[in-house]
Amino acid sequence: MKYKLINIMEDSVLSTINKIAPQLNCCTCEKCKLDLAAYVLNRIPPKYADSEKGSLYTRANHLTAEFSNKLVMEITQAAADIGKASGHN
Repeated sequence: MKYKLINIMEDSVLSTINKIAPQLNCCTCEKCKLDLAAYVLNRIPPKYADSEKGSLYTRANHLTAEFSNKLVMEITQAAADIGKASGHN
């Protein structure tokens, strides 16, 4: 069995960006989405797991409605900050 660390927040952030970026009036190219993700991931606490079972457990216990709202706020702030710097939106 191969083990690896999984940052649960990475998938959550990217998934949320894919859902809401088109509504934020910012560029939705892959580079800009990754810029948004990096910005947000550096501002929220990481949640790591070392197995799929641990990943599912962590998601169930940490991804609350309150956290989802915080994530949307962080992504919105990232879009505002990064959108100003992006030369191609």
